[in-house]
Amino acid sequence: MTEKAPTYMEPGEFQPFRPALTEDHQLALLGVPGYEKLGDVLRRAYKQAAAGKGNDRHAQGQPFHEQPMQRISQLLDADGGMAFQAIKKIQEARRLPTRERKIAELLGAINYIAGMVIFEEGLPPQETSE
Repeated sequence: MTEKAPTYMEPGEFQPFRPALTEDHQLALLGVPGYEKLGDVLRRAYKQAAAGKGNDRHAQGQPFHEQPMQRISQLLDADGGMAFQAIKKIQEARRLPTRERKIAELLGAINYIAGMVIFEEGLPPQETSE
């Protein structure tokens, strides 16, 4: 008689595909002692982009790496627009009256900076001079 594999969901419940996690992903999920607060901030920025204001206003049904901020940067061959948006959000955060609104703007700035990293990593490799 074969035993049924353990399940964590009731039969018939939605079970999303879960790809195998790399070591980096495991670290991000499990946390590294002393870096929990950083992980919390980055998770909140991710949530804002994926399921909050960022997704509502900017996604247009596209994944993060194909959203208008990336397409416009590719057309201009520069990440200056995303840099401007990040700086603008930081400046606005400093003037907002409540901590909640300040933090929301700063999380948005983090997402624009992440967009800059994605743009930079999508450029052709630079030639090095030795």
